[in-house]
Amino acid sequence: MQIEKSRKNSSVAVSVSDTGIGMDENLKSRIFEPFFTTYKVLTAGDGREAVDVYTRHMEEIAMVLTDMGMPKLDGAGLISVLKTLNPGLKVVIASGYFEIDLKSRLLELGVKDFIQKPYVLDDVLKRVRKTLDN
Repeated sequence: MQIEKSRKNSSVAVSVSDTGIGMDENLKSRIFEPFFTTYKVLTAGDGREAVDVYTRHMEEIAMVLTDMGMPKLDGAGLISVLKTLNPGLKVVIASGYFEIDLKSRLLELGVKDFIQKPYVLDDVLKRVRKTLDN
């Protein structure tokens, strides 16, 4: 096992190497599942694709984490469309810059939280958990 601490921020990377001796193939294929089952994540390459993904999976989606600056449909446009489909949808938005007027508009649309870039993964996870719990 190798543990490295980033000099730039407080993140830690853990690298595990195991030959799997003594484990059957089924167990080896599932050994890291606990690390990937906390949340099911659906991704989209742009705002319009995000609308498509949401409409196909809306029953499974508890919240949306989106960027403000996306091609084809920006974050505010995406939120407006999604809130039309589901007024109770929980939304967290990330951006490198929030103008006061824009932030007010996003709050009116029902955005639950804002994440300022650059961000730390642990902060994102805490905000997602807080949003889902409230």
